[in-house]
Amino acid sequence: MGKNKNEINNYFFVDYENVKNDCLTGLEMLGKTDKVRIYYGKAAAHIPFETHLRIVSCSAEFEYIKVEFPIKNALDCMILYDIGNMSAGLRVGCYFIVSKDSDFDEPINILREKGVNIRKITEIKEFREDAAPGKKAPEEKKKSSKTKAAQSEKAAAPAKKQSKTEKSVAEALSGTPYSQQSDYIARSIAAAPNRIALNNVLQTKYEGKQTKELFKLLKNILADMPSH
Repeated sequence: MGKNKNEINNYFFVDYENVKNDCLTGLEMLGKTDKVRIYYGKAAAHIPFETHLRIVSCSAEFEYIKVEFPIKNALDCMILYDIGNMSAGLRVGCYFIVSKDSDFDEPINILREKGVNIRKITEIKEFREDAAPGKKAPEEKKKSSKTKAAQSEKAAAPAKKQSKTEKSVAEALSGTPYSQQSDYIARSIAAAPNRIALNNVLQTKYEGKQTKELFKLLKNILADMPSH
């Protein structure tokens, strides 16, 4: 038999803090050429025994990634950083981000423009639904009224105190086209272990020229960050 065209058929990146155990519905559909990465933090560091049994009996390969960065959305940044790195060289049929978080939507669209076959789903069983490359998953096509209500509530909530990094980045990007994304950029800086990692994360959202411009604008903030 010839070698499979893809090293991994379906690669799932699970935002476990966002979706919890319900997201793992459909594990029995996975095979030996599928892989699942479960990203978790202190807020969701345990799984029920029944879920563990389902994982053990599943044919797919599992990895568990603990995210310990004490910043908002560190888990999201880590998922996007890993996909950005892997998509550059690893042969994968389709990447799936398993999450309900709308913050993934824009980076997913940018990754698609770069030729990455990627979708967002809320349960693993959805990977067989509407699976044509480039198509949006059903929940991405139309937001539910519940999601809209949650976003409105979030917008109405009082602003949280900015961290030192967030404040510095906001000041550095004030008056530039990137000022509205300063929170995202600050989280990316805090999560990245070095400049290469930060570059890879930013390029999932910005073009190369824009990323270079951001590094120039943020040179004082990044002065102490290791190059690799």
